[in-house]
Amino acid sequence: ISSSLRILELLAETCVESGVDTRFTSVYETPLRVTSVDQVKKDIEWADTVLLAFPLYVDGLPSGLNELLEGLVQSGAEYPGKTFRVICNCGFPEAHQCDVAVDMCSLFCADVGMTWAGGLSLGMGGMLGGKPIKGDGGPTKKIHGALVKLANEIAMGQSISNELNELIRTPVLPKWLYTFIAGIMMKRSFKPKDSNLKINHRPYN
Repeated sequence: ISSSLRILELLAETCVESGVDTRFTSVYETPLRVTSVDQVKKDIEWADTVLLAFPLYVDGLPSGLNELLEGLVQSGAEYPGKTFRVICNCGFPEAHQCDVAVDMCSLFCADVGMTWAGGLSLGMGGMLGGKPIKGDGGPTKKIHGALVKLANEIAMGQSISNELNELIRTPVLPKWLYTFIAGIMMKRSFKPKDSNLKINHRPYN
C-alpha cells in the first residue's frame, strides 16, 4: 500500500468523524491503465472539494497522474465553485523538493476553474513506509497531527493555513539520522536474498 493512500485514509477517517462524506478515486484503474477521464469527472462533479495526494516523481508528477490531469484539461472540464488541495510526499529529507510539483497542480486547478485552497509538501516520506499513520508516538506522530489538522480545515471549508504549511514541512528527524536510516534500508532492499553480493560489487572491473 502506498504512503499516499495511507495519507488519504487518515484524512478520510477524520473527515467522516466530522460529518463529511468522502470518496476515493485512484489514478490507476489497473497497474498499467490510467482511470478513465469520464469516471474521474463523475467523482469531481459529486464532490464539493477535491484533495489529491501523490508521491514526487522525477521532481514532478507521476506519469499516470500527469496523463489524467492533461486529459481533464483537454476535455474542456470546468468546475467553478469547487475547491482543490494537494499533498505531495517525497523520500528526500527536504520538503521543498515537492514545491514544483505542488505549483504544477495549482496550474491545473486554474485550467479547470476550481478554487486553489493550497498545497502541502511533505519530506522524509520514507518514514511512512506504506504503513498506517499513527499519532501515539514515534516519528510519524507529528505527521499524524498535521493531517488531522488538515482534515479539520477541510471540514470547516478553510484553505490550508500557513500554520499547517509550516508544521508539515518541519522535519520529523534530524537530516543526518534520516539519511543514515534510509541508506541502511536501501541497501537491504537491493541485496538479493541468500546472497553475499554487495551493492558496490564490481566483479568485471
